[in-house]
Parts: sequence; structure tokens; C-alpha cells
Amino acid sequence: MSYNLSVKILVYSRYVNVVDYLSHLAIKYNQVLFEINDDSGFNNHYPCLDNVLVTYTNRVGHDQSYLQLLGSEQKVDYGYVISDAVILTCEMLASILARIQDGSALYVLSCKSISQFDIYWFVTKTGFIVYKAEYLKTLVIDLPNFPQLNFLSILARNDIKRISVQVSMMDNKKSYWIENMYNVWFEDFSYCLEKFMPAESAKIVVRRHAIMNKFFTIPNLFKWGIMNTIKAFNYYLLK
Repeated sequence: MSYNLSVKILVYSRYVNVVDYLSHLAIKYNQVLFEINDDSGFNNHYPCLDNVLVTYTNRVGHDQSYLQLLGSEQKVDYGYVISDAVILTCEMLASILARIQDGSALYVLSCKSISQFDIYWFVTKTGFIVYKAEYLKTLVIDLPNFPQLNFLSILARNDIKRISVQVSMMDNKKSYWIENMYNVWFEDFSYCLEKFMPAESAKIVVRRHAIMNKFFTIPNLFKWGIMNTIKAFNYYLLK
């Protein structure tokens, strides 16, 4: 069977949230395929429906779980990858299904208008991009900490639309990259961006992203630690 949309869900620690919305959304939207990668290490139970597919991995981590969902061989028109922190609603699915009828290559979920640089911000956030599945058949796997940047291969088509919808999230846990802020958001992010654009353009995106992420606010500077802070300032000011 072919589906209009595949909602690809990364599950790690918020299983209850996912089952809560699946119990009614999967029945109401039978034209949507719900593909789950459960990396919690537990055999959690999900609704037994034809449009709910579950694979279990044992804590292989965010990157490998993400790539496994992106590489799915299921017949779908569009894909939408979310984490288990996203609170999926009927309104969100209805808005996405209505908008993808125009057949564009990529959609950004945002209530506000977006600029070209904003797109790079949204691509790094799980749950804000809907993509045409046929345009993402070849994956660039070597993207440490940023498998979602595979979507940048679609940007060259210049066929990007906005879906005006609010993405609601559960309270965030402590980010895994807190102690490695510089390595993740400056070195790895820059390295991955350069797979899709010139180095100078990548540096501009990294600098802008640091500002949007509020890396240089006083509270966050205390979180990162002195060495991360010094390295980040050097990158921002000197590179």
C-alpha cells in the first residue's frame, strides 16, 4: 500500500507520549503511515494497526536511529521525522496533509515567515521539516551529530514552502551535547554543512545559528564551561 505521508518517530524515553496520540491518530488517519524506531532498549507495546510499523534497536543512538528511518523502503509520498518529545495533534496532521497536495519538495513548519538562513535553523531541529520522499533516496551518512542535514540536498531544488502550524514539544531534557557544545555546534556542524555548500557559506550559517541558539547569553556561557566558551568566541570572531 502507498501512503500520502510517513510520520517517522524516534522513541527513546517518552514512549507514553507517543502511544497517547497514536491510539487515536493512527485510526483517524489511515492514509498516514506511522514508522517508529524505538531505541529505548525496552520492548514497548504500540497499537496493532496496519499503518503502525515498529522497529526496535538497543540504544544505538540518535544518528543511527534517524538514518534508519530516513532509509525506510516503504512506499510514501512524503516523510516527516519527529522525536518522542513532539506532541502530534490532529490539527498538525490535517495541516500537513492539506499542504502537501501542491507537491513541493520541502516544507518548513512555522507560524512565522522564514528567510533562507532560517531554513538552516529549522533543519537542525527534529520535527520541523516535511520532505518529498523521492528526493531523499541517496543519503550522506557521514554527518556526525547532524543526520537531519541530509535534507539540505533538497534545498537546491528551490521548491520550499511553509506550513503554518505550531509544533508543540514536551519539556526538554538536558541536551547530550551540553559538555561538547563547541565540538558539536561549531566543528561538527561546520563540517557537515560543507558537504552541501562552500566553507565560507558554512561559517556564516554557523555564526548565525550560534546567535539564534543564544549561545553567548550569560546563563549559557556558564553551562558550556570556560574552554567551550573560549573556543566558540574564537571561532565566531576570528574564523
